[in-house]
Amino acid sequence: MYDNFKLIDLACPKCGSEKTVKVPLHLFNGGGFGIIKIQVPVGGVCDTHNFMVLLNKEGAILGYETFDMMASKALEPKGIEESPKDAEPQEQKEPAKSVLQSYVDTYGFNCIVGYLHSKLFDYPAYLICRDDVDISLDEMEKDFNALIPQEYRDSHVMEIITYDPEIYPRPGYFFALAQNKYNDAFIINPNWHVINVPWTININYEKVMLRNALEWNEPQNHFKKLSEFIERFITDVNTTVSVLENVKKIKEKDLINTLNKENPLSTFNKTRLRLIREFISKRITPEIAAKIAI
Repeated sequence: MYDNFKLIDLACPKCGSEKTVKVPLHLFNGGGFGIIKIQVPVGGVCDTHNFMVLLNKEGAILGYETFDMMASKALEPKGIEESPKDAEPQEQKEPAKSVLQSYVDTYGFNCIVGYLHSKLFDYPAYLICRDDVDISLDEMEKDFNALIPQEYRDSHVMEIITYDPEIYPRPGYFFALAQNKYNDAFIINPNWHVINVPWTININYEKVMLRNALEWNEPQNHFKKLSEFIERFITDVNTTVSVLENVKKIKEKDLINTLNKENPLSTFNKTRLRLIREFISKRITPEIAAKIAI
């Protein structure tokens, strides 16, 4: 059924929606080492955004490019309306955009989710870019550090790795070198695509946190809402630790039942508990995390 297609797992760079799509094999059969660009229309992966995905000849995702949907709508023909002669032209005001949304627009939803996870769980992080690109991550580091509770603010900051395009005309080779050298780190390439993650845990919880914060109807409070979600997660961590400190070993199912009774305001399940277990192991002590029998 799929003999003439290659299955590619795509994620919308704007909202993080995911879908497996079929890409015709003939697109990969050309010679050379070029980049394959495929336009994904609205509805192709999510119901709201269109974007471009960049693939190599093996079908690996090299990055995404987004389109300004508002700009394209501005080009659509509109009916002509007559205005009173003495009417003054009114300035069109664009809806306010939050700082958090600006980061998502710049780096992509999945990059920001991974960056948030790396900050919260204490992983090193790197952004690869050309050496002729002037970029600073200071403001983003400051904003995201403020999200993390004081006792868990780590010394890791996202660092920039630069390469010379004349020395590495095929950047994919440099990306592979970076992956091998920093395989314990979260890495983003210049096309805002995540090329390395050091964790194996599912991070859908962070995706939900980020989506819910961005959907809040007060843009100026998006970071505040995200901070509240993180505080709630830390509360669940502390509740879990208090239970584990009083047992030698406990089955995952039994711990979930206990936690749902201890903290009825939260919903504990297997996915949530494994994320909490990972946090305890990374941030507190592996010995306590090991008390959970999976």
